[in-house]
Amino acid sequence: MTDQFLFLLMLSFVAATLVQMFYWGVFYFLLRHEPRQPNRPVDTGDSGEKMPESETPGISVVICARNEEKKVAQNLPLILNQNYRSFEILIIDDHSEDGTAEVVAQFQKFYPYLRIVKNINIKKSAGKKDALTLGVNSAKFDIIAVTDADCIPESPNWLQSMSEKLTADKDIVLGYGPYIPQRGMLNSFIRFETTMTALQYFSYANAGVPYMGVGRNMLYRKSSFEKNQGFSTHSEIASGDDDLFVREVATAKNTAISLDPETFLYSESKPDLRSYVRQKIRHLSTGKHYKWYHKLLLGCFGASHSWHYVALILLMLFKYYFLLTICLYFLRIFVVTLTCAQVFKKLREQSILKSIVWLDAAMGIYFILSAFLPYITKNRTWK
Repeated sequence: MTDQFLFLLMLSFVAATLVQMFYWGVFYFLLRHEPRQPNRPVDTGDSGEKMPESETPGISVVICARNEEKKVAQNLPLILNQNYRSFEILIIDDHSEDGTAEVVAQFQKFYPYLRIVKNINIKKSAGKKDALTLGVNSAKFDIIAVTDADCIPESPNWLQSMSEKLTADKDIVLGYGPYIPQRGMLNSFIRFETTMTALQYFSYANAGVPYMGVGRNMLYRKSSFEKNQGFSTHSEIASGDDDLFVREVATAKNTAISLDPETFLYSESKPDLRSYVRQKIRHLSTGKHYKWYHKLLLGCFGASHSWHYVALILLMLFKYYFLLTICLYFLRIFVVTLTCAQVFKKLREQSILKSIVWLDAAMGIYFILSAFLPYITKNRTWK
């Protein structure tokens, strides 16, 4: 190994580390200023009174369900009993072959604002876009809240807290959809990767370049959906009902984010590596359709993250500028930990911090794999 090669390797390591320091120490670190809770009046009584209906914008909650009778039975009551005056819930039965419709029918006996819409049309795409489009078109309110049947709201104030971000000049509110903490390294990594994704899309929206949200926790106006002609430009792609829709509709001025814990919607992570990989392949398949500057910003972060570790290992093996290499590694991991400590506290993911060293290194491998997998695999269905 020539000295010239090692010197260039060292320069690339320094460059990658500096790029990482910018993302972590400046771009992502700014998210710590975002308030966790809106400045709403403090409820000093226990009367349980809600806002007058005239002051409460109506919200249509759209939940697409395919063979989800157990999850609907378990989680639907938490959505039905939201502390919000004017809302409806639409369950879109997307060709279910189990008792989903029967479970919903039982709830309808007690909740008149619950509706079920059966998608009997021939599926035109592999994902749930047909069902979601049917739900939005069937909604009677202009404000649409989308989530999944397996999501569990942290609070009965989910709708109230999300709607407070939807002001006159805002058309989209991006929420957070964490996974329930469980034992095991896979669950830790899934939660870390999910939190990293949220850290990115929240930070980009804060910086005026929103590029995605998560379809299990999002608010937007029906009028914006109709103006964009729904998912017509990417209807053939299984995923994209969240990120590609945001790509087309979101702007620096019309997008808000919510870090209020009362707006978090939890779900269970995939139980094994195989099912997780299949899920990520489906999600990652939309990345190649992002706008060029989104791909550039995301690509620079992922590439610099991965190369930081690749160059680190090579430099340590050849003991080239060993002390400087180690110092730069510890400087970066310190900044990463400091930023995560600030932001993860807002996202209630502090428990991940104890594993930050190996999780951060594992993300380097993840970024390498995620750059290639969407191009060598086919799109998959959502259920």
